Amino acid sequence: MPTLRRAGTTSAITLATVGVSCAVAYLSVPHLGALQGWDFWNLPVWRQQLHEAHQRRADLDAYEEWIAQRSENANHIARKLLYGYPLAAATEEIMLLFHDDTAIPVFLDHYYAKEPTRRHRYARHTIDRALRFVDLDGPQRQSVLARLNAEYATLDTSPPTPAPAEPPQ
Repeated sequence: MPTLRRAGTTSAITLATVGVSCAVAYLSVPHLGALQGWDFWNLPVWRQQLHEAHQRRADLDAYEEWIAQRSENANHIARKLLYGYPLAAATEEIMLLFHDDTAIPVFLDHYYAKEPTRRHRYARHTIDRALRFVDLDGPQRQSVLARLNAEYATLDTSPPTPAPAEPPQ
C-alpha cells in the first residue's frame, strides 16, 4: 500500500471519514445525539419555538386589531358630541368601552390629575378627543366647547354601571 506523503490529504480523508460516520450515526439513530447532548441542530425544538413565535404574532395581531377597533369606537362616540350628543351619555359609553383597560385610568389620572373624579377625567378626555375633529379656530369649535363645558359643569359624579369589553381570545 502506498504511503500518503501529504499531510493535507490525510487530514482531508480523516475529516471526511469522521463527517460521514457522524452523518450515518445520526441518520441511523437520530435520538442518540440528543441523548448524548450532541444535538446542536435540535430541529424539533426550533420548530416548536417557531410555531410558538407565529402563535404569539397572531395573538398580537388580534390584540392590535381589537385596540384599533376600540379606538375607532371611542372616536365615533367623541364625534357624536359634535352633533349634540349629551356629554354624560358619551362619558358613560367611553367608561364602559375602556372598563377593562388598566392603562387608560393610569393615563387619565396622570394627564387629568386636577379633575375631581374619574368620571370627570373620562369626560375631559372625551371632550379633548372630540375637539380633535373640529377646525382649530372655527366658530364651531367655540360653540361646541362652550356647550360641552356647560354640560361638564353639571356632570353627575355617581359611579358608572360596569360592562366589560371582551378582548379577542
